[in-house]
Amino acid sequence: MPVADSPSSASTTDRPKLAARAPGSPAGEKRANGSGSVRLRGKTWTARLSLGEAGRSTFSLPTCRTEQEANARLEVLADLAGRLLAAGQIVLGLPLLERAAAREGSALRDVRLAIEQLCRGEARARASGETTFAEFAELVVSGRLAEQYPLHVKALRHPEQYRHKLNHVLGVLGPVPLSRLTLDHADRAISMLPGHLEDSSRQGVAKVIHRILALATYPARIIASNPLPRGWIPKAEDNKAKGSLYPDEDRRLMAAVHIPLSYRIYYGFLIREGMRADEAGRLEPSDLDLERGAVVLDENKTDDPRAWALSPDVVRALRTYFAISPPKERVFIGPSGPLPGRSGAHNFRNHLRRAGIDRPELFETTQSRLNIRLHDTRATFITINQTEYR
Repeated sequence: MPVADSPSSASTTDRPKLAARAPGSPAGEKRANGSGSVRLRGKTWTARLSLGEAGRSTFSLPTCRTEQEANARLEVLADLAGRLLAAGQIVLGLPLLERAAAREGSALRDVRLAIEQLCRGEARARASGETTFAEFAELVVSGRLAEQYPLHVKALRHPEQYRHKLNHVLGVLGPVPLSRLTLDHADRAISMLPGHLEDSSRQGVAKVIHRILALATYPARIIASNPLPRGWIPKAEDNKAKGSLYPDEDRRLMAAVHIPLSYRIYYGFLIREGMRADEAGRLEPSDLDLERGAVVLDENKTDDPRAWALSPDVVRALRTYFAISPPKERVFIGPSGPLPGRSGAHNFRNHLRRAGIDRPELFETTQSRLNIRLHDTRATFITINQTEYR
């Protein structure tokens, strides 16, 4: 990771200079007033500086991977903070320092320029209330808000899903400052969603809008309250029939030798254990204890750690499979990478056809029925277990 360029060589006469920690001294060591230090918190380096009337502030350094890089960025922040202090603009300039801590290259140069303009009185820092919906949404999706408020905000596990939903509404909501965003704006954004979207998809978009505005209320405190009233998120009827496999179809899928073994092991695991497809796709070898025949999840969709005993046939199958193809970073790896991948449902239906499973209702989407999805292996899990225990 390249280290940010050193601060510009402009004269420092009559300008307070914040002293950064000398390279090589222990991280986190206490410093006198007016000095700074770096510290490794979890996997992220942070810099702490004394900023006069703004008090002591801690800045996340997400681009720094080593203590040397963190110290180099601390020198940058100390210089920029000194300029703001000398100009009496430290309070207005604090958001710019936060950006300087997290940016590289041309983006960092832009922040330096903004600070210079602010110090010369040629520009003013924009009030947080003027932050637009699009700008704040990017803070959430990028994970920067989670870095800033780790006790209240969790980084998104699937930010690309948030981005996909937001793309439907940024044309309407994106340029609107949060302080002026109203219920009418949100209603208009939902009314302009593409007509082909299912009710559940519309609900998903509305949930993302509501979540963004809730975070802008707290912990970001950019707006005083969420403009969307309780009950604004539309209801989604979920009364369409879902597909599932019968036991004989499951056996045909497992026996289809022309389908890659990695996929069949994956499908067999889902059908026999009832785990969510994306959750199984994130399983790491350390999550499985094949000696005791168990799976242990410390983190999952419900954020509720859990463990359970695997079916004996699943344990035997995984042991045999791992002897042939030892797992690496993920338990289930297909020809193109970790499963299920972006086209998990599409591949699943294709593999069913290749296994000779051609029941029409599995491949049709109508007003009353959905074609079979990878998520429906959970329904198959229930179907097969009910059949076995009758």
